[in-house]
Amino acid sequence: MCVRVCPSCPQLVLGRYKAQLGSAAGLAAAAAPQLLLTGKFSPGEFAAAVEALSSADVAAYVAKAIKSAPTLVTYGSLAARPPRYEALAKRFA
Repeated sequence: MCVRVCPSCPQLVLGRYKAQLGSAAGLAAAAAPQLLLTGKFSPGEFAAAVEALSSADVAAYVAKAIKSAPTLVTYGSLAARPPRYEALAKRFA
């Protein structure tokens, strides 16, 4: 898990995410999925949710994501022979 390798990683990731939201492009990138999925976006609610995030939340999310089955997506020419799903899944087992 990320936290074992780098105990400060969750704080760094969270800090970087909050810093990206300081720009118009970063805020638009964060707001767009919510707006497209729900048809609404509340800047106040979003700001409160981001401020409520803790490094423990980030670490728990990463731990859960690492334990789940990976998703393999390829794009473009397959001539380079991307790794087979089974080989990729073994790396995360």
